[in-house]
Amino acid sequence: MQIDIAQPRLVDLLFIAHRLRASDLDELGLTRDLEHSGGRTRLATDAWASHYRRVAYLKLDDSDREPVFAFGVNLDKARPRYGQAWGFGTDHSPRVLREVTRYLRKRMIPELLGEGLQAVQALGDPVNSLSARWLGHLGFAPIANLAGIGAGGHDLTLWVTTADAQRHQSLAPAGR
Repeated sequence: MQIDIAQPRLVDLLFIAHRLRASDLDELGLTRDLEHSGGRTRLATDAWASHYRRVAYLKLDDSDREPVFAFGVNLDKARPRYGQAWGFGTDHSPRVLREVTRYLRKRMIPELLGEGLQAVQALGDPVNSLSARWLGHLGFAPIANLAGIGAGGHDLTLWVTTADAQRHQSLAPAGR
C-alpha cells in the first residue's frame, strides 16, 4: 500500500466530506450542521479556503488513488499568528494516520513555524479518546472544557499547542 500526501483538488475534499467516517461525523456534528443545507459541501469548501491544506491518498494502482483524509490549519484573520487545526476522513483514514502523523511532524509543523505561527488550537469531543490520544501525541494539550457550547449543548475540549511546545517536542529524545 502506497500513501501520497499532497495539495488537494476541491473534488478530493468533496469526496472525503461526503464519505465521512462515523467518528468524524459525530465530532464535526458538534460544531456544524453536516446533514442539512449543503453542510458537507460547506465543510469541503471551508477546508479548500484554509491557509494550509493537504490530503492523504491511498494509491490503488499505477493510475488511480483515493482521497481518504484531509487536514490543515486555518489562520485567525484578526491574529494571523494563530490557527485552528482541522482534519476529517473516510472509513479508510486509519490506514494513513501513521504517515499523516509523520508528515505533520516533519513537514507541516516546521513549515508553519517557519511562517511565524505561534499557536494552534483544535476543538474536540471529550468522549473521543482516539482523537484525544492523537492530539496529545502531536503535542497539543487540553486547556479548557467548554461546557455546553457544542450542538445540542454538548461539551467540547479546547486543545492548544504553541510554537515553544512544538520546538521542545522536536528536541525530545525518541520514544517520548
